[in-house]
Amino acid sequence: ARTQTTAKAMSVVAAVLVAQAMLHNPARVSRGASRSAVARAAISMGDDPPTSYAEYMRRKQGKDVEEKLQEGGVVYDANADWQRTEGEGGKSTMAQDFASTDTPDYAPEGGDPRANIDFTEGMMGSQKAKVDRNHDPGISQALEINPEVIAGVQIDADRRVEFKIPEERWPGDPAAQLSAELDMGQASSIGTALEFEVEPVCMTYEDFYAGWTAESDPAFKVEPSCGRMDRKNGEPTVFKVTFKPDGPPRQCEGYLCVVLPDDGEQWTFKFTATAIGS
Repeated sequence: ARTQTTAKAMSVVAAVLVAQAMLHNPARVSRGASRSAVARAAISMGDDPPTSYAEYMRRKQGKDVEEKLQEGGVVYDANADWQRTEGEGGKSTMAQDFASTDTPDYAPEGGDPRANIDFTEGMMGSQKAKVDRNHDPGISQALEINPEVIAGVQIDADRRVEFKIPEERWPGDPAAQLSAELDMGQASSIGTALEFEVEPVCMTYEDFYAGWTAESDPAFKVEPSCGRMDRKNGEPTVFKVTFKPDGPPRQCEGYLCVVLPDDGEQWTFKFTATAIGS
C-alpha cells in the first residue's frame, strides 16, 4: 500500500512538473503528453504547485492537519517532517554581520544606552585604575562609637514591668527564694542609704528594671530604676537603696525586684529598717 501511495504521489508531481513546463515553455513538453490533461493537472494544483515530492507531501500533511483541527481533533508531531530550507544556514554569533532578533518589550527611556558606550568601557574588567582605595577594615568607625552607649539602644524607661515576689511552684523552688536579706538599721527623716551589687548572668547585654512590690513601705527608694546589665563575667551593676521615713516610729520592710524581662531572670531582695521618727 505504501508503494502504491508513493507511486501515485510521484505521478502527480510528474504531471505538475510537466504542466509547469508547458505553461512556461510549451515547446519543451514531450509530444506524447496530452496538453489538455497536463493543463487540468496544473489547474487542480492551484497557482503555486509543488516543485518536488517532499513539498507535495508537506502540503498534503498540512491539509490533513487543518482538517483535523477544524474537526476538533488532536494532532501529534505536526511539524515532524519540517526541513530547513536550502541556502538558509545558521549564522555564528561571532560573525561580523550577526544581528540578534530579540527585541525588548519596551524601548529604553532616554534612547539606546549602547549608543554612548565608550571604547574603553570594560577594558580593566573588575579592576579600577588610579582609584584611591580605603584599606581600613572598620577600626576608625569603631573608635567613633561612644563607649558609654552600649549597643546604641535607648532604654524604654516607661516600659510596664510587674514587680512581685515569685510564687513557689514546688517545695524548695529556687526561683521563689530571696536573693538576699539586708537590714538598714535605724533611720530618721534624714534618711540612710545602702549600696549592693548584682552580678550579670546572661550571655548578652540585657535591659533591667528595678522596683518595689506593692506591699513594700514607700520610704524605700532605689537607683537606678532601669538600665542595661553587662554580659556574664562582666562588670556588676551597682544599686543604691535609700530609706527616708516620715511619720511615727515603726518597723519597715520592702521587697526590691530586679527583673530582666527579655530573659525571664529576676532577683528579689528583702530590706528591713526601723523608723525612729523626726
